[in-house]
Amino acid sequence: MKKRVATVGKVIVAILIFVIGFIAVSIYRYGHTSTDVQADAAIVLGAAVWGEQVSPVFRERINHAIDLYRQGKV
Repeated sequence: MKKRVATVGKVIVAILIFVIGFIAVSIYRYGHTSTDVQADAAIVLGAAVWGEQVSPVFRERINHAIDLYRQGKV
């Protein structure tokens, strides 16, 4: 009886490892797919602004949006 429970436990663990591995590989593969499509608009998320100075994060977001516009993607 104990051997059977141990065997069933091992099978369940093996199935869980397989499922988690499959999900991890699927997420990894999806993260490395990209498609270039033309967009009518872009949304630039905000960040900190100090007086008239934007934060480095916000500046890079704006620069990226400008690059996309110049490339004709937006």
